[in-house]
Amino acid sequence: MMSTAELKLDLITQITQITDKVKRNELMPLLKFQTEESMYNTSHEDKNEISEARI
Repeated sequence: MMSTAELKLDLITQITQITDKVKRNELMPLLKFQTEESMYNTSHEDKNEISEARI
């Protein structure tokens, strides 16, 4: 099993090797999931399912 540091280095290496601009742009929201700026957008259907699950 890889250590956290090894996983981070592997992820950085893989990201730096991405040459497709579209793929990089798609990846950015996933990488920003812990920032205050990011927001998880839900559809009306998602909100209904969440509400039902809380019952």
